[in-house]
Amino acid sequence: MQSNRETSEGGSEKRVFSRVPCLVDLEVVEEGTPVNSMETVEAVDLSLLGVGFELSERQKNLTPGDTVTVGMHGLRPVRAQVRWNSGKRVGVQFCGRFHDIMESWVGEVLAAQGVRVQDLFMVR
Repeated sequence: MQSNRETSEGGSEKRVFSRVPCLVDLEVVEEGTPVNSMETVEAVDLSLLGVGFELSERQKNLTPGDTVTVGMHGLRPVRAQVRWNSGKRVGVQFCGRFHDIMESWVGEVLAAQGVRVQDLFMVR
């Protein structure tokens, strides 16, 4: 699995894809738990490779390595792996083929915000 982040020689982070501010409600289900254990979270930013979101106080802690399904009501969900957790803020990396990710809620949200795929590639 390729990371959305690369580290430069100086140790600073370089992103492969740009992030887009994104304030939408998403549904997250941890793999291996019943579907009715779905949690609603608020997305904060979105890229082609992952999404950052905020957990509410009552939600359980997701830890790096956990596999989750991230979806939006009525649209195709995407499997993802938790990459980091900083208190209530969580970052997940999407799993699967790029085409499948773009055909899911991710592509719908990006298109609704007027984002073109080529706009998300950062020029270094």
